[in-house]
Amino acid sequence: MSDSQYDPVESRLLSVEQKVNLLLVAAAIQVVTILISWINFLFGSMFWFIVFLLVVGGVLYALRNQLPELSGKFIRFVFSRPGEPTKVDDEVT
Repeated sequence: MSDSQYDPVESRLLSVEQKVNLLLVAAAIQVVTILISWINFLFGSMFWFIVFLLVVGGVLYALRNQLPELSGKFIRFVFSRPGEPTKVDDEVT
């Protein structure tokens, strides 16, 4: 890439996006390990763990089209400033 095509803003956004994706992967791994320990504590059986995984997989498969929109809303909610109007509030006024 030549210097004339280098966009520092786009480069910075790409870097931030990669870091957020890494944090989301780390959070997902942590959630899975916590759920595994809870299921082992509550049920003490691998059968219930497999049933739980199948249920979660079924829910994720059923909601596969809505997941990008829901995750986007969740990320906007987490990173919004308190008291700042949301997109929905802007559309109503």
